[in-house]
Amino acid sequence: MQRLFHAKIQFQSWVLLIAVLFVFAYSAWHKQPIILLLSLILLIVMIDRMIHTTYTISDTHLIIHTGKFSKDQLIPLENLIRLEKISGIRLFGKSFNSFLLLTYQEEGIEKSQAVIPQNEDDFVKCLQKRKK
Repeated sequence: MQRLFHAKIQFQSWVLLIAVLFVFAYSAWHKQPIILLLSLILLIVMIDRMIHTTYTISDTHLIIHTGKFSKDQLIPLENLIRLEKISGIRLFGKSFNSFLLLTYQEEGIEKSQAVIPQNEDDFVKCLQKRKK
């Protein structure tokens, strides 16, 4: 059985999206086609990643899908070493940029992958349950 988790869109992503949208509108207004084209491509890729990023936990693997323009990443659950919650700067008791850091071993090399699921507690519980 597979369990699907969608990615949480963080505050920094929204700010970056608005900034690129502003560059896109500015370059369209002032008729700068090269900057317009580059900002349009960047907008498409950013929106695709924001909307389509999912984390699928199967019985044997964690599958990280980061949009239609990128390759899926498969992490075997048996190779997971550590799972940590990382928080950034706190403002009024809330951290705006927290994420989970997965540490796993691939071909004898320790690697890390950051994930930002919407429901972190269920994600951690499901991962621990499937790993056992």
